[in-house]
Amino acid sequence: MNIVPTSLLNVFISVIFSCCSWDNKNEHGEKTTINIDSGFNNTTILQQQMVTDTTINYVPDEVTAVKIAEAIWLPIYGAKIFKNRPFNARLQKGVWIVEGTSYTEKGGVPYIEIQQKDCKILKVIHGK
Repeated sequence: MNIVPTSLLNVFISVIFSCCSWDNKNEHGEKTTINIDSGFNNTTILQQQMVTDTTINYVPDEVTAVKIAEAIWLPIYGAKIFKNRPFNARLQKGVWIVEGTSYTEKGGVPYIEIQQKDCKILKVIHGK
């Protein structure tokens, strides 16, 4: 049974991938550079650097905001959230607020706040 020592394997990886880099463009046309640098330690470092345009908003419109809201709500509250359709989305100070429609005075609706620039979920609740 041949077992290659970890340090020898790291040396091999280092020689193969040392100073390699690739340039590519993502779906937004932004330049993406991937650099691979392997050291002589037990880890291989994969570093990805993206040159991004700061004006990109990852949640550009209400349709996207509603789809993200549904994806977050479904595992938390289950399919019952669909009883509160249509979902209403509005943008306030860079934050998408999405909430369901109430058809009765009893019970609440799902509510979520999603940051437009990076899709960060700020708040998720369901009224009672």
